[in-house]
Amino acid sequence: MKISVTLTTKTLTNKENLISVRVFNNGKYKYYSTSVSCKKSNWNTRTLLVSSKDKNYKEKNDLILSKLEEIKELYNNNTNNQRKITSLYDLIDKKIDDIEVHSYKRNFIQLKNFLKEHFKELPIKDIDTNFLNSFTDTLKKNKTEQQQEKLTKLFRIVYKYGLENGYINQYMKFKHKNNTIPTNKKKHLNITELSLIINQYKKLIHSGAIKKGNDDKEIYSLLLYILHIAFQGIAPIDLSKIKIKDLETETINTIPYDIEKAKNDKEYNEKYNKENKGYEIIKVNFARTKTNVMVNVYVLSDIIRPILEVFKDGKNENDYLTNCLNANKTYTNKQQQSRVTNYYVAMKKHLNEYLQKTAKSYNIKIEDFSYYSARHTLTNYLINNNIDESTIKRLIGHKDSTLTKYYIADIDKICQANLIAEMFNKCKKISEL
Repeated sequence: MKISVTLTTKTLTNKENLISVRVFNNGKYKYYSTSVSCKKSNWNTRTLLVSSKDKNYKEKNDLILSKLEEIKELYNNNTNNQRKITSLYDLIDKKIDDIEVHSYKRNFIQLKNFLKEHFKELPIKDIDTNFLNSFTDTLKKNKTEQQQEKLTKLFRIVYKYGLENGYINQYMKFKHKNNTIPTNKKKHLNITELSLIINQYKKLIHSGAIKKGNDDKEIYSLLLYILHIAFQGIAPIDLSKIKIKDLETETINTIPYDIEKAKNDKEYNEKYNKENKGYEIIKVNFARTKTNVMVNVYVLSDIIRPILEVFKDGKNENDYLTNCLNANKTYTNKQQQSRVTNYYVAMKKHLNEYLQKTAKSYNIKIEDFSYYSARHTLTNYLINNNIDESTIKRLIGHKDSTLTKYYIADIDKICQANLIAEMFNKCKKISEL
């Protein structure tokens, strides 16, 4: 194992490069951000620290060294504690300790409580195919399909965590009875459901129903879902944290402006203004709460302008875009998660009631779904339209491989915005399906 500090090739918006702690273990590299950056010219390759050319080099180096010690201690503790963790319950506790988000911790606590209720001691050496079949059967007898899927997924996360950190030494490919795995049937919308939502949004725009001061909760719930799709499948917890001041507007020209031509050709400016089609884009950058991966959202302002007018009404730039959180209050992680959960449960009820009534008028049936389905819907749409995996990962904020993260260039802003625009434009009218 080797732990060192490195200046990555990832360039930030301030033109500086991110500094990370790099761990080489079991033939693989893993990177931990120090939240510090500096220019390449200010990086000392001998000491692997920021040089005195940087005016804040002392503060930056203190943070780097602090993170380095933290990672070293983490791996030393893992090495020392590997032999002490002999049961699955200990392993789940260890995974829980490594999680910062309270609601995510609660999921693994539920898994542990379920296992303790139905199984006694669970030594790691006894976790095999027979146990998994017994686990699956017990789930089927006691849990709904959605709960089965959730607990199965959590178990796999714990097992993978044990493998990656050396608590489990042998990889085992599990085979379920009848080769079936519990699945949630409603993860993404089909083309009819997606078309219903987008066409209803367009209909509301044309009818003038989307306007400032309209407090219709059902319409608001639809606008919220559209915003989740337009913002590249953003998760509810992440959208709830975005403030109005985080939204930026940028106009991108499709034809480069030639300064030399403009000097010599008096008619150039007139021709340029006629031929050039400028795109106004709304952009917002955020770090995903779940993975801390940075996501850059670019969406054509024409698509979401009506939504933003409603969501911004009566607010200032320091207010949150949605009505989930109050900018004048301070929340703990637990309070924030609870607030977001309660808000989206209420919005989900309004959304499904509204769409059920709308679908009935078209004589079609739709199943209830959550706001998180917007993320799965966008992903499936992009896959079905032959968008490559590395681009999809960047759009939705999944963790990238080292190659994608540091060496593959970002997708062009206008191309990225057009991917979402095409999704809205391609959806046919319900009568055409």
